[in-house]
Amino acid sequence: MKFTLGEIREMKNALIKISEQDLPIKISWRLLKLCERIDLESDKIEEFRIKLVEKYGTTLNEIQLKDKSIITVPEDEVNNIKNIEKVLGSRVEVKPENMNSFLRDFHELLSEEIDINYDPFDFELISDDIKMSTKELYTLKKLFIE
Repeated sequence: MKFTLGEIREMKNALIKISEQDLPIKISWRLLKLCERIDLESDKIEEFRIKLVEKYGTTLNEIQLKDKSIITVPEDEVNNIKNIEKVLGSRVEVKPENMNSFLRDFHELLSEEIDINYDPFDFELISDDIKMSTKELYTLKKLFIE
C-alpha cells in the first residue's frame, strides 16, 4: 500500500490511540507491524526536518547577563556581548528570509511516496469505545475497508 511521508507523519498519533485498545489479535498484529514501520519512517522524517532547519536556520543562544536579565542573540554575536554571566542554552530557528525555501523542501519530502506492506481491515472491528476526532479518523482512512 502506498503512503506519502506526509500521511505517515499525520497518522502517527491517531494510530497510537487505536493501538492502545484491545483489538482482535490479527488486527493487533497488523497494527503492530504498521506502527513499527511508521515509527521508522517518522524518525527519518524528523532527521531530515532537523537537517533542513540547520540548513536554513541560525543558532540562537539564550544568555543570562550579570544583572540576571536573559537575552537571546545569534551565536555569532555572543562574543560582542559584555557582562555575560552564563549561556543558558541554544536552539536553531529557521531564518524568516529562508522560511519559503525551508517549507518548499519539507513539503517536497512529505510528498514522497513509500510502499508499506499492509492489508486494510474492516472498520467495524474497531471498538466503539475509542474516542477520536474526525481529523484523526481522516488521517487513518486508508487503513480501513469501507
